[in-house]
Amino acid sequence: MTAATVNSQNKISGTVLSAEDSTAIIGASIYFDGTSIGVSSNQDGDFDISFMDNNSALIITSLGYEALVLDASEILKNPVDSKYYLPFKREELETVYLETDPWSRSRKLRHFRKEFLGRNYAMYNCKIINEDAIKLRYSPSEKTMKATAIEPLIIHNEYLGYAISYRLADFELGFQMNAVYFYPIPLILLVQPTFSH
Repeated sequence: MTAATVNSQNKISGTVLSAEDSTAIIGASIYFDGTSIGVSSNQDGDFDISFMDNNSALIITSLGYEALVLDASEILKNPVDSKYYLPFKREELETVYLETDPWSRSRKLRHFRKEFLGRNYAMYNCKIINEDAIKLRYSPSEKTMKATAIEPLIIHNEYLGYAISYRLADFELGFQMNAVYFYPIPLILLVQPTFSH
């Protein structure tokens, strides 16, 4: 179903298509999991990206589609076909909770920003552009707060001079025994410089 072409310059090239009708997916994100190595597909769905044998899994994703995940061995086993088909993401029903969330959204956002963006000076120069995409819920019985996002988060960092598109796959913040812990799954999609005017 999926394959890649690895040429002598250690490049993977391919085309991202819709599994429904085989049309090109423009602006799909293609990146190696947990790294800043990423590109976007062009108007024809085409892309190429640098590859090394020790790279992490290659992830191809686009808003409204299921993500495709390929490890290095899968890429190297199938060097002929260069088409990647993404199925539409089916809408999921909203989860029904049996307990009330007593925290306001502003309180949850304060905790999320502090743990997600960090606690140092650079945090105050970071801004999540599309915070409305973040779904937050605090469970008083479990003393945990969970966060998900319906689209990649766009984060501007004026202090370091970059913008990041970040797919928040999972985030859990725990408040147990006067300690705070969290489990994010970082999937960085695209990194680009920002310039102050």
